[in-house]
Amino acid sequence: MKKRLNRIRKWLDSKKRYRYNIVSELPHKLNPRVIYVEENLGYPWQIVMICPCGCGNKLHMNLINEYDPFWRYDIDKKNRISLYPSVHRFIGCQSHFFIKKGIITWCR
Repeated sequence: MKKRLNRIRKWLDSKKRYRYNIVSELPHKLNPRVIYVEENLGYPWQIVMICPCGCGNKLHMNLINEYDPFWRYDIDKKNRISLYPSVHRFIGCQSHFFIKKGIITWCR
């Protein structure tokens, strides 16, 4: 029953669009519906967000291609963020998802 409720909650949450915010320093409290693009001297170096599964963990995705693993992001004409490749946690909640045009798409 608990797994089914979690799946329903994930599905409902996935229909809500995430915003992004470009920052030079992360705020002390992160908004769970915001994807933070952290820059240093105008160069993006990491993306930070609260895990969308509800576990509350901070996820850090490296944007520097000299270090593995690294991600790329894109902002479309409608100001929606996408992140490539997928985010796959191998510890903790083990969430696996894509962010496309600000919407979470869960992988099975």
